[in-house]
Amino acid sequence: MKKNIAVVTGAGSGLGEQLVYALHARDYFVVLVGRDPAKLDKVSKRLRDNFLNIAIDISIKENVDTIFREVMAIDGVLDTVVHCAGEGVFAKVGAFDDHDLERVFSANLYGTILISQGALNAFGDRGGTLVNVMSTAANVAKAGESIYCAAKWGAKGFTESLRLETKGSNIRILSVYPGGMDTPFWDEASDMMPDTSTFMDPKEVAEIIIDNLRNKPSLQVTELTINRR
Repeated sequence: MKKNIAVVTGAGSGLGEQLVYALHARDYFVVLVGRDPAKLDKVSKRLRDNFLNIAIDISIKENVDTIFREVMAIDGVLDTVVHCAGEGVFAKVGAFDDHDLERVFSANLYGTILISQGALNAFGDRGGTLVNVMSTAANVAKAGESIYCAAKWGAKGFTESLRLETKGSNIRILSVYPGGMDTPFWDEASDMMPDTSTFMDPKEVAEIIIDNLRNKPSLQVTELTINRR
């Protein structure tokens, strides 16, 4: 019997890394996608087998085409795609330059659109589950996070439209909105490092997401907001 395949973007650290472990533990062949090959290698060393690393920038369509071309060459069935890649630049309006805008919108919006398109084309009529992991910043405006919120709100609008377009098909769309997690994201996002001691454990968040992937006979979860107590 062919193994189910799961693709995880942002797989080199944080929540993406924990999603890789959780899916692999459930006997998935996991495709790890990220920009840093060293980070992917570090994560995949814990897997031993049934994985493929693809170090690539997902904000470029040709690169995303490459990802799914390699996925479809694996002896298995593409069942799940989890888009978890993201990047933040936090500052007050007036401080952002072109590079900041490119970083935030490429990772959080362009990447979401391109990975979603690639996943739906790869699923075909057989269907599958697409999980777009966004942020509570997609639902609530936050001072100092204006361009991050803008990108995440755009990703939410795209995902909600996608759910309407796929209604009645074998494709399932799950939107996930996690709050603050204790991950390397904050080290890279801003000089204003928050106190992450009360933030959520990404391993626990990953388990909650995975637990909600499977449909029940009479229901399915379409949106999942995960907040700190």
